[in-house]
Amino acid sequence: MGSVSRKGGGLFESEVQLERALAEAGMRVTVMGLRDEWTERDLPAWGRVRVRVFEVVGPRRLGYSPGLRRELLGSGFDLVHAQGLWMYTSVAVLAWHERSGGPYVVSPHGMLDGWAVRNSGWKKRLAGWCYERRHLEGAACIRALCESEAQAIRGYGLRNPICVIPNGVELAEEGEGEGNPKSEGRSPKEVRNPKSETPPFPNSKVIPPDPPTRNGGAKVEIRNSSESRMGDSWEDDCQVSVGGGRWSVDGRRWSVVSGLKGSGRK
Repeated sequence: MGSVSRKGGGLFESEVQLERALAEAGMRVTVMGLRDEWTERDLPAWGRVRVRVFEVVGPRRLGYSPGLRRELLGSGFDLVHAQGLWMYTSVAVLAWHERSGGPYVVSPHGMLDGWAVRNSGWKKRLAGWCYERRHLEGAACIRALCESEAQAIRGYGLRNPICVIPNGVELAEEGEGEGNPKSEGRSPKEVRNPKSETPPFPNSKVIPPDPPTRNGGAKVEIRNSSESRMGDSWEDDCQVSVGGGRWSVDGRRWSVVSGLKGSGRK
């Protein structure tokens, strides 16, 4: 991540909720990001999630961090989830993939929308030519937050599989709300209704790749039954297959795709 603090804006808020939920469900999750002026103040928001922070060398906008690349290369992660684009973190993830052969997922968070690509367009064309397009084309799967983002990803010329998974929202408990002392100062957490066993992404879908794929031939399959409502088990309704290896994932471990390290069964 380019930032593990509020400097990352909405990306920080959504990832804190997701990674905390994964950790609470027993997943081994490590978040790696770059240090900024808000890092120390916001680290407690991650709760039990292991967070590794690295110094930036040179311009902050590029985020060049040899320390992050070095630790990522030696990490032994099963799966990497890259958050955002146009920074050195993309270079580091690509280097990890080329050395380990492991799969990675990219969440652009709207950064491939037309208006976003046009903003400082010449810089992004240069970054695309140097590293970003290769990083995107090598992804086993690209996560879109909505249908329009999926269309923007296709509009950028990418043929990878796309999985449309919206961000969760935190549901306030009964009696909580603005002005209620109980809701003030609450740490972000993943959306999960404790009274329901509904899978966290019941309406997720997968858009298959436009052949030929440009991700090294990795086969990606993500299945999630929107009608599954946790009878005895819905583990078999939610599977991820990347590069020929299969993870059988139950609902609370579905986001093995979204964590930097997963303990899914391969």
